[in-house]
Amino acid sequence: MTVPVTDRDAECHRGVVERRLGVVGCRAGGGGRRAILRMPDYPGQRIVALAVLADHVMGEAFYLAAPPGRWALTTELAVDVLAPLPWPDREVSAAARILCCDARGGFGTCEVTGGDGAVLATASTRLQYVAARAGAGPLPDAAPPDAALDVRAWADDGTGRAELRHPQHWSNNYGVLHGGVWAGITELAAAAVFARDGRLRTAHLHVRYLRSAEPGGPVRAEARPVHLGRSFGVLEVDGTDGTGQRCVTATVTGRRDGGVAP
Repeated sequence: MTVPVTDRDAECHRGVVERRLGVVGCRAGGGGRRAILRMPDYPGQRIVALAVLADHVMGEAFYLAAPPGRWALTTELAVDVLAPLPWPDREVSAAARILCCDARGGFGTCEVTGGDGAVLATASTRLQYVAARAGAGPLPDAAPPDAALDVRAWADDGTGRAELRHPQHWSNNYGVLHGGVWAGITELAAAAVFARDGRLRTAHLHVRYLRSAEPGGPVRAEARPVHLGRSFGVLEVDGTDGTGQRCVTATVTGRRDGGVAP
């Protein structure tokens, strides 16, 4: 069942993270939510920006359908890259819709398309509704779309690692590290392993959010290979906060040259 989204709050709750990574023009449309991403020039931010776009536009659809006094919290986010990056389009569009929803939460999907209408990526999410809380205060000024995430990623002994040194700069309106940024950090750790192999690029990313990161320290992701073959590879990734507490767990699949081809 598709749940229509009303225009009771047509204003997009686009935060500083979305603005920094180039998400613009979020609006109601087609029974769901639509937005545009201006692709960052920095290669290491493209998957991060894609994850932020998907998390934002699907989250907005659920936000507009939320019961009074409730907030939509992402519990799972999956992204499939169908066309290998980098894409030729400088701007891509995302269209999200809710497939099922009740007072507890629901499941939604998103398609990312280029200027010719070709589907470049798809995404899905599971969200739950929780009691709304006050925002984190005024948003800082927007940085340019290519503002550096300040992430360090590397691989050693077959394990990929990524570290976001200043997560407080990439929080959402509620002071929590943006779910799309968390997804991007796990992908960067996995991509460090794929880069050493040289044949594989990220084609699928599935993140499960366990808890919010505690403030005050860097967040880290560690990617461990489950399988690295000639045509595809699978990695399991854990994301931890500065206290060492596990906050996210993810599965990342890489395929030869990315995309859907075996």
